Amino acid sequence: MARQYTFDQIEDYLDGNLPEGERLDFEREIESDAELKNEVSRHIQARKLNEFHARQQLKEKVKNIYDQVKAEESPSAGFSMMKIAAVIALFILAGGYFYVYQTYSSGKMVENAFEPYPNRYGTMGDQLEDTFIQGMKYYDMENYQKAIDIFREIPESDPQYVPAQFYLGVSCFSGDEPASSITAFQTVIAQDSKLYNEAATWYLSLALLENGDEDKAKEYLREIVNNDEYRADKAQKLLRKLDSPLRYLPGVD
Repeated sequence: MARQYTFDQIEDYLDGNLPEGERLDFEREIESDAELKNEVSRHIQARKLNEFHARQQLKEKVKNIYDQVKAEESPSAGFSMMKIAAVIALFILAGGYFYVYQTYSSGKMVENAFEPYPNRYGTMGDQLEDTFIQGMKYYDMENYQKAIDIFREIPESDPQYVPAQFYLGVSCFSGDEPASSITAFQTVIAQDSKLYNEAATWYLSLALLENGDEDKAKEYLREIVNNDEYRADKAQKLLRKLDSPLRYLPGVD
């Protein structure tokens, strides 16, 4: 591939979450890059297999319920058709519920919205003496635990402290440490960094949502939308989903 796309970027395209300009650029690259086209096709096939597997599991559950109803039904009972209709309704509801869970549970929303922030720094050459660059090298390799350990060594007096805190936050989030990522992103925002504040606000909203603080997450998402900041389009979509009455179904969140 001429440009390396992440798993989440391809999924965003298939979900229709890319901004118009990015979507058009992506589709042009699909047409000109056979490797990328094949990769997108593999994502589509994987989705179909996942959906098929989920439907098969639902069918098995409904069949078990149907068998139980049939076994409990006495020969003289006059409600067999009503019971069968109830089973069919349950099957339809189960299929719809699977879709609702995939779309409106906070965990799935965060999973679909999150992608690691790109490395804005060069990591080539003999720069091993630079602690921050060492951390970025591990970040690029997706060795987030090692990156976390290195970024945490960088003191506040270091000129790279703010970017280190920012990439620390992303690394903690990628490493399933949402609480630690919240602290890092809040530190970046408190430093009033023009370079990282908007992106830190976006990631902070996701970390808060992942950590169960939905109300605070929505505050930051509204701020992003109102100020047309980084990922404003995704923030708007998240807010619509978070405010959907479907999220109040039992077990969705």
